Amino acid sequence: MRLILTRNLFSDETTLGILSIVYGGEEAERPFGFTCEDQDRGLEQDDPAGCAAGKVPKETAIPAGVYRVRRTWSPRYQRDMPEVLEVPAFRGIRIHSGNSDDDTEGCILPGLGVDPVNWLVTRSRRAAAWLDQEIGACESRGEPVTLEVRRDPAAWAAYRGTA
Repeated sequence: MRLILTRNLFSDETTLGILSIVYGGEEAERPFGFTCEDQDRGLEQDDPAGCAAGKVPKETAIPAGVYRVRRTWSPRYQRDMPEVLEVPAFRGIRIHSGNSDDDTEGCILPGLGVDPVNWLVTRSRRAAAWLDQEIGACESRGEPVTLEVRRDPAAWAAYRGTA
């Protein structure tokens, strides 16, 4: 299973995106919901030095790139939950419930609804629980789970003032 997060709304505090899923041998993306993250600072997975230099602790979205996702024990939440692995300059990145950038320290907050005026996602507990269950089911079948983080080029250019 591939999770595809396309960031499409950017501010100096919050990043909103669209989350899609691609199953098994399929090629078509299935819309799932939305995401809320901290500020996207333009970091790229293939530039670890830039990630370390550009990261503001607890206030930065993870770099764009492709990552493995696996359910692991979270000491903070005291349960197994999805973790985004091998993120340059980041540790302990989870996919968990929350509504706004106040609820994350670099993690990805999924939601079934989005409120772009207030920069938040809604129905996040339901979205996070479903993703956790689906990732667990993939793992039990021995199927890998990946997360691709990308930016909508036009939205990114407009935010950066290069459109």
